[in-house]
Amino acid sequence: MTTPRQLTTQDIAAIFKRDDIRGLWPDQFNAETAFLAGQAMAARLAQRHSAPRVAVGHDARTGSFELMLSFCRGLAAGGAGARSLGLVSSEQVYFVCGKYRQEFQGGAMITASHNPKQYNGVKFIHAGAAPFDADDLAFMLNLM
Repeated sequence: MTTPRQLTTQDIAAIFKRDDIRGLWPDQFNAETAFLAGQAMAARLAQRHSAPRVAVGHDARTGSFELMLSFCRGLAAGGAGARSLGLVSSEQVYFVCGKYRQEFQGGAMITASHNPKQYNGVKFIHAGAAPFDADDLAFMLNLM
């Protein structure tokens, strides 16, 4: 695991992008920020669902498995259940959230998508395969 460091408000704000969270791993996006993101997602989903469950996948980047574990711990700390889908593509997480919307109220994919290998991040998904919007991300940023 990466060694946690004290994060500032500016550090956390810097990883929030238009549609997701992304940053340099492990300097900007690490186990600590993944945990906080999991807690914040749990809080957002809890506004709409009682005891939300989240399907979580990760890509093959260095650090993704560690980040997925920290993210799931954050979900649990925030009162949400987590189910690891393991090493999957983003499309598979969207599929699970769309097809099994009664079982999963949200989904998360640990990935930095098309960004270079030194980056990592999280895509957030609602049940029905709808991505988190600007309001969802603003809510999460305020909690983190």
